[in-house]
This record gives sequence, structure tokens and C-alpha cells, in this order.
Amino acid sequence: MACSCSQRKGNTQKTTENVQPTSNDKQTILPTTQCIACAQKHLDEAWVQFTEFGYSNENRRFVRGNLRAIVLHTYKEWPDISELARKCALLVQEAKDKEADDVFQRLCCMVDDEFLKANPDVKRRLLEMQSKEGA
Repeated sequence: MACSCSQRKGNTQKTTENVQPTSNDKQTILPTTQCIACAQKHLDEAWVQFTEFGYSNENRRFVRGNLRAIVLHTYKEWPDISELARKCALLVQEAKDKEADDVFQRLCCMVDDEFLKANPDVKRRLLEMQSKEGA
């Protein structure tokens, strides 16, 4: 999946040691590139599949894979997120869905908070939309 974080020159990508230049001067985002935007995308995909058809082995495999991709994108820069994503993947694997749902909720909050910290313009726009709704 393409990631636009490389175009933002580090706003969501704390380290670039795992980012490889390509022939057309764009960067290739590797599975271990520390990137909260990538982590958020994987979390969104895992969440949708988990809440849609959690009983399906195919969906559960997709959920676990995306949760483990979060681990790879966060283990150096956001170890708390990485640990929680791993725990959630194990709970899904063990079909402990109620516990997994609780962990998912915490994980979503943590990832969203870090994404907004790394992207203050996004946070500002969201707050503007929210204030317009309340007016």
C-alpha cells in the first residue's frame, strides 16, 4: 500500500533508516519503516475486518496480519503501540474477541493521538470542523 508520509518529509515518519530511495527519487516505505501514518492505515483495515465479519477465518487472518504490520511500523518509535497491537493480534488469534475489542479501542486511541501529534495541521482542521458543527 502506498504511503504519502514520505511526501511530508518526516511529519509522520520519525526515522528514515528503513526508507530506501528508488530510481525515480521517491522513497520506498518498508514494513519496518517507523511511520504512524502507515500504522494508522493498517489499524483502520484491521478494525473494519474485525467488526464486519469476525467469525470468518479469512477476515481474522487479515486482522492479525494488519495488527502485526502495526507492530513492525511502531516497535522502535512507539513501543507501547507496538506491544498493544501484538497483544490484540494474539487475542484475535485465540478468538478472545471481547478482550480483543477492549484492546482495539485503546489501540485506536493511542494511534490516533500519535498521528495527530505528528500532524498538527490535521488536528487543527478537525477542530475547525468540530467547532462549525457545534455552532
